[in-house]
This record gives sequence, C-alpha cells and structure tokens, in this order.
Amino acid sequence: MVAIDDIIERGNRADWVALRDSANADPVILHKILSVCVAHAGDPCAQRYHLWRFYAERRVA
Repeated sequence: MVAIDDIIERGNRADWVALRDSANADPVILHKILSVCVAHAGDPCAQRYHLWRFYAERRVA
C-alpha cells in the first residue's frame, strides 16, 4: 500500500493511468486505494486523495 500512497502523492499522469487501469482490473486494488485515501480524509488540502477516494468509491459501488 506504500506504493499506492506514493503514486497518489508523487505520481504523474502516466502513473495515475497505470494505477487506474490496475484498479479497474483488480477490485482488491480499489479497496487498497480506499484504505490509503481514508487515512488522509481529515486533511482538506489532500485533494489528490479525495479525488482517488471518490473514484474508488464510485467503482466499488
């Protein structure tokens, strides 16, 4: 999950596309993304994490 956190925090567009494709192929990755993003939910400035959380929640639902 450290890798997911690193991609969300420091990744570029290509990294995000690769993470999105992996998450779409494997629901376990979606749940890992949610776990990482929930840890940052209290930080209103962590917009990247809010974006990924919203994306993962929509894909899981």
